[in-house]
Amino acid sequence: MSSPFLPKKSLVLGPYSVHALLHKDKTELRRPIRNLSPKLLVVKSLPADKLKRIIRNCPYGREDGRLYVREDWQSVPAPNEAATQGTYLYRADTILDKQVSSDWLSALEMPPQAARLRLQLTAVRVERLHQMSDANAIAEGVGSGFTLGPGWPDYRSLSKGEGLLCDQPNPLASYATLWESLYGPDAWTSNPWVYALAFEVLPARAGK
Repeated sequence: MSSPFLPKKSLVLGPYSVHALLHKDKTELRRPIRNLSPKLLVVKSLPADKLKRIIRNCPYGREDGRLYVREDWQSVPAPNEAATQGTYLYRADTILDKQVSSDWLSALEMPPQAARLRLQLTAVRVERLHQMSDANAIAEGVGSGFTLGPGWPDYRSLSKGEGLLCDQPNPLASYATLWESLYGPDAWTSNPWVYALAFEVLPARAGK
């Protein structure tokens, strides 16, 4: 049975994005639009009817809709038979720890009852990825949780297990490395059409 607390739609986020949410550093999210016709991939602007249809079919919902967040997690068994259930641990809470656990379960496997975060969509836009600005990159949570050294984080180094490099000249360049760490080395250069979501984080459920 689904919880009345949870929306029907969910959104999978990596630990760095969840960390930024928890620290109120993330209010935007971009995701590539799938299954566009080859003609639409190369146009500079979308026809109005196509644009309306793409927004209407956004898999994350419409403005004012709600999502719950799925993230990497672990289940901790109940301490005794009298307890009604165990508790959950979340990878995002440990990303700055030096000790790295290999026991995390994928966000794709998270049961709804383990979710702790809900989002309220405040805008759903369609745009080219390169329409982003430094301000948008910061709203995406770039740099959240890191003590920035000579520059901004290169997320490709983190995804390769090389440790954190802070050598990017600005927030937008840093976000480009995050995008490439998620979607491949040429993903930023290809400048795809994306869903640009803006949202607010809703209050947590009691006990979470």
